[in-house]
Amino acid sequence: MSENDEYLRALRYVNNKFGKIGIYALDRGGDDEKYFKYFCGQNLNFVIRMKTNRNITVCKT
Repeated sequence: MSENDEYLRALRYVNNKFGKIGIYALDRGGDDEKYFKYFCGQNLNFVIRMKTNRNITVCKT
């Protein structure tokens, strides 16, 4: 299992336990598009510290 798969598995676990309560916070390792898509797809609140050279698409709510 890749590191990304393990990370997403952990996020799903936390989401199942706590639902939409709170704000998910990830460090720069979490600035991958997969995590943005996960949070947006689950309609979760999140903040991610990113590298300055990243390009992202903002989630529409």
